[in-house]
Amino acid sequence: MQDRHNKYRFPWQNDNSFRLLIDGPAFFSEMLKDIKAAQHYILLEMYLVNSCHLSQRFFQAMADASHRGVSVYLLLDDFGARGLNSRDRK
Repeated sequence: MQDRHNKYRFPWQNDNSFRLLIDGPAFFSEMLKDIKAAQHYILLEMYLVNSCHLSQRFFQAMADASHRGVSVYLLLDDFGARGLNSRDRK
C-alpha cells in the first residue's frame, strides 16, 4: 500500500540548495539580496508587517525589481499587516 503522504512529495531537483538562516539580520539581508537579483518573478508572502525602515527597504527593492521588468507578487495577511500606514498600503 502506498504511503498516503507520498503523493505530496516532490522529487529532489538538481542544483537546488538550502541554508538555515537564524534571526532577522541574516534572514532579511539574504531576502533583499535575492529580490535585487531576481530576473523573472518574485513571490513573497508575509504575515507580520509594519511600516518601518526595514519594510521600506523591501518595498523599494520590489519596486526596483518591477521597474526592471520582474513580475512581483506580494501577499500580506490582513490582520498581520495592520501596522502598515496608508502610504505603504498604496
